[in-house]
Amino acid sequence: MNGETICFDVDGVLLNGHHRLAALSGASTSIQMLIVSGIASESFTTFDTGIKRTGSHALQIGGIANANSMAAIITAKIMYKNAIVRGGSFNSYNRPTNTDLLEEYKLHSDLYETSLKMVKKIKPLCPSSLCGHLPAYAIIEKGHRLEHIEYFFDKLRTGVMLPADSPIHILRNTLIKAKADKSKGESGRSANWMKNAFIVSWNKYIEGMPSKIIKIPESNKAIQIK
Repeated sequence: MNGETICFDVDGVLLNGHHRLAALSGASTSIQMLIVSGIASESFTTFDTGIKRTGSHALQIGGIANANSMAAIITAKIMYKNAIVRGGSFNSYNRPTNTDLLEEYKLHSDLYETSLKMVKKIKPLCPSSLCGHLPAYAIIEKGHRLEHIEYFFDKLRTGVMLPADSPIHILRNTLIKAKADKSKGESGRSANWMKNAFIVSWNKYIEGMPSKIIKIPESNKAIQIK
């Protein structure tokens, strides 16, 4: 053992020491360990920050379902917002801390759950990290109506009844091709290009504009969501 305490919060919920206690439960011996109780529940985000605990771990311990996808969505939204505010690229700022993720979720929990539903619709086409910024930012920061978001992601999922010049149709074909390229071992588009492709397609959809091709001026610089 490394000398760290076993920690419980004010309600008796285990905050730190999960792996050590799990290992001990299967051992044929006992050891003495220092136990601390009565710690504030939110303190778990500060444990193991240097080595083990990721954002998804923090959300999971905080009782949030689908922690991996939710962490990806919140991270994508925060980093996108930072890029827009500061006029930079998607990757030019530090990733949010575990505490940042949990606090952001608590501020907009219902809206993030809605964003997760949208992202899950197209999971076979695209990972949360590449598309999560769009519904989260469009709903939380821009105040777009849910039916517009749902239509965009429903049509992106099915492709049903979309005209050839629909920006959703063009984006869907782009995602399908990117997935096929990846399965063949081809590099295809960069992650930042794909993030911007969602934004360009959304902007044209929300403005009622047709599309023939997705044009990204600077793939690493975030485009403003309208």
